[in-house]
Amino acid sequence: MTACGTSSFDEGDQAWQAIIGANGIRTNGIRTNGIRTNGIRTNGIRTNGIRTNGLESDPTFSSWFNQADGGDLEGHDNLMKYVVACAAPASAVVTFTDATGVTHTWRGSLGLAPDWLSGPIPASQEGWFSACLLAHVNSNGRSVQISVRGTHPALATTTTEVGTLGSFAGAFFGDVFGDGGYYACSTPALRANQSQSDSMLQTMVRDQGRSCPIDGCAGTMVAVDCATACGTVPATSCTVNGRTFNQVINVYVPNYRAASGWQRSSTTQLPYETTCTNCLNKQALDFWRGGSGTTASASAIALANTAGSYNLVVRYANGGTSPVYLKVQVNNATIMNGSSDFFDFPPTGSWDTWSTRTLSFTAASAPTVKLIGGGSAKKGPKVDVTWIQFQ
Repeated sequence: MTACGTSSFDEGDQAWQAIIGANGIRTNGIRTNGIRTNGIRTNGIRTNGIRTNGLESDPTFSSWFNQADGGDLEGHDNLMKYVVACAAPASAVVTFTDATGVTHTWRGSLGLAPDWLSGPIPASQEGWFSACLLAHVNSNGRSVQISVRGTHPALATTTTEVGTLGSFAGAFFGDVFGDGGYYACSTPALRANQSQSDSMLQTMVRDQGRSCPIDGCAGTMVAVDCATACGTVPATSCTVNGRTFNQVINVYVPNYRAASGWQRSSTTQLPYETTCTNCLNKQALDFWRGGSGTTASASAIALANTAGSYNLVVRYANGGTSPVYLKVQVNNATIMNGSSDFFDFPPTGSWDTWSTRTLSFTAASAPTVKLIGGGSAKKGPKVDVTWIQFQ
């Protein structure tokens, strides 16, 4: 059975660990240049180990961290967060004091290459580490929670994770140590209508930088077809250019609800657009043209299957010059925005320019969400895709 591990590009608190387990990676994503142009091949730790103490005494690592890439200490710190989190178990802590006297602390998480802590990384662990690192590349640094899944016994999951992070968003494999290539595979469903920029990846996750299976993260990886390279999804083994990779990470993002998936209900039916640009399936809920009190309701955002604290992410467009508004109900209770029962949605520049608005709430049971337009006094936005993330 495929095992899973959860990672998040959000900085979080211990609540995330309590909900998901011990495998969360809470940080802002690997910069695309951190994989190919600096780091793993040149920083010395491949043969010397990610030692829990003493990196300062490794001249190759110290030189790389302090001087490479024009002395990009922030970028090197970013990369090492993921190196340690992917390789080391949750009990491990790695520290390093840079040339400016700042001590960096990197914590283990997934434990896919635990033997690397004390010596050279074993060949048997290189593939898992490579897949993990590639799975965490984020092309624009924005935030999206992901679930990383594979057959490795160190990866674990919960029912809550699988029930909330269930949208396949590509599989990753490769060799970051040698010349075996870096790969991300996608499916026809992810590439659907790519030329019209309205596939799931091009709408829900493109804005968050998770389009690597489509565009290779701006050339950082080679984008391939899952069926051709791997045969099945989730992938367990993939072959490209005659080389077979048996250590593959499948990435899943939060379940989402497109405009067509909402049950529209109101005295006057909520207008429904089928020609919008850069929106999923060219469909959107149009609260701007909706009448007073128009609603769009769906149990589908009970895409989270348990009580908890969540963020509702709404992808919207507002082509006006001032904010528009929506009321949000969870399990029939209005979520307050401070002292207001409406959330504001700032202008986006046009009705085909999309942004996201994140609303936080706590639900005592599996959440069912309803969006309510503000009517003529408080016009609402066009709504494309909505999804839930753990707080």
